[in-house]
Amino acid sequence: MAAVAFGQTTGKLGDAAETTDNPLGAVYVASFSPKGSSKVSGSIVASSGPDGEGVHFSVSVSGLPADSGPFGFHLHAAPVPADGGCNATLAHLDPYIRGADTPCDKTKPETCEVGDLSGKHGALSGESYSASFIDKYASLKPGIGAFFGNRSVVIHLADKSRLACTNWKPLSDACDVAPGPSGPKPNSTAPPDTSIPIYTPPPVVNSSTPPRTSSLPSRTSSPPVFTGAAVPNAVNDGVWVVGSALMAALTFFL
Repeated sequence: MAAVAFGQTTGKLGDAAETTDNPLGAVYVASFSPKGSSKVSGSIVASSGPDGEGVHFSVSVSGLPADSGPFGFHLHAAPVPADGGCNATLAHLDPYIRGADTPCDKTKPETCEVGDLSGKHGALSGESYSASFIDKYASLKPGIGAFFGNRSVVIHLADKSRLACTNWKPLSDACDVAPGPSGPKPNSTAPPDTSIPIYTPPPVVNSSTPPRTSSLPSRTSSPPVFTGAAVPNAVNDGVWVVGSALMAALTFFL
């Protein structure tokens, strides 16, 4: 009976389950920019928690009206339409059907709406606000009720009216990627750029100059070759002279 009198204190489908299988490395960004009467700017970054357990939120916003806080902020069930109307985002993300009538008890976050971030982790305050926390029940895994990557986040004034809203986008879509260099790719069939001069070596010219000839006279005869034929004659002549002298001497003494 107490639950009926004071509203739903947990989901009709039970307490929220902790998420333990968030895709590692998944990152989503919700970026705010001034629009209409809202001056809110900044972003909320959501990334998979350690080992895929829970979602890490990093909040950094400014331009909050000084006299209208504290500011609740929640994951909402539907995205912001093209016209930017925050009322079209429907109610808080609530896959366990708890409802928002009974305030969230932050000491029992499993009993709160999955999308009630400020109820579980504290409202925004001041004109600028920064904080980070891990929510164990939100999910970055597509296909389940607690997934919010295709939904929105809304900042509320203290009277619960909607101050600013924006959609979540994967980090790859939220960042501006600088275009690569233009021009044909390596395998492109585009014609070559003819504006750049190409060096062409000069042609080889066949010279008509006659070949150089030596100014030295050519040798047409071979040097004489010593045959040794005169040596025996010289020896014979010497022997004859010596013999003649001996015969003359003997004749004188006789």
